[in-house]
Amino acid sequence: MKKRLGKFWYLAGAALLAAGITTGVAMRSNSNLGIESTAAAAPAAGTPVDMQIARGSYLVNQVAMCGDCHTPMNQNGRFIKSKWLQGARIAYKPNFPVRRWPRGAPNLAGLPWRWNAGEMIKFLTTGRDPRGHYAGPPMPAYRLNHADAVAVTAYLKSLPRGKMPPWMHH
Repeated sequence: MKKRLGKFWYLAGAALLAAGITTGVAMRSNSNLGIESTAAAAPAAGTPVDMQIARGSYLVNQVAMCGDCHTPMNQNGRFIKSKWLQGARIAYKPNFPVRRWPRGAPNLAGLPWRWNAGEMIKFLTTGRDPRGHYAGPPMPAYRLNHADAVAVTAYLKSLPRGKMPPWMHH
């Protein structure tokens, strides 16, 4: 009986956690962030929808929230829509010293500089960049399944690249 009760509370807690995450994602939608997302805009009537790109857009903009670090903001703290995912300075610092804390988040639009689609998919599925290194903080080392990594890569490739931010030049 104790095992059953424990399993019940475990499942009930998991369900509440899932509901909380879903609510949090819904509350943090593009409208709440001040994005009238040109990157994830709905296509005009009669325009075919590439479902892979749409899935990638959802994962990037609604789940992983990549724009929070990879999109520059104006003086009012609003995203600069014309530079969506084109790289930005990281606007916060850790509470304690972290070796090699980056000055900025790289451009993801059109894929990161010098990366091809295969390298991006490998990064998203393994957490390792083309040189075999894990992403450093504050970037999470994602472990997406292959289909989601392909969708995210297709979406990023579909975005206009923009210029390399000056702080990224070596």
